[in-house]
Amino acid sequence: MLLAILPAKAYVAYPVPDEMPLEKGITIKADGKEVFVYGIEVNFNLQYQCDPPPTTAPTPIAYSDFFDSGKILIQREGLTTVIFRSLSRSIVPVIAGNLILINFKCV
Repeated sequence: MLLAILPAKAYVAYPVPDEMPLEKGITIKADGKEVFVYGIEVNFNLQYQCDPPPTTAPTPIAYSDFFDSGKILIQREGLTTVIFRSLSRSIVPVIAGNLILINFKCV
């Protein structure tokens, strides 16, 4: 059995596979620490066929965990919206120019 004891306020970053490309042009910091952002192709149209292949769009992805509370800062030109999961917490990001700030408290 493996037990991890975390401080009351802790940020956990997860390793990203070596083959995942770093997404350029976007910076994400969680509690002041840089978060690795990688790019994947996403099929937003939810159309699944082989010929022709579905249309995809490059999408930056980052993930981590918090315990207690946290602050996330996202910086990217042209970014106008962000989805913060879990939606049930009704956390509303603050958008100012090319910066998005998310403050939250876990319960």
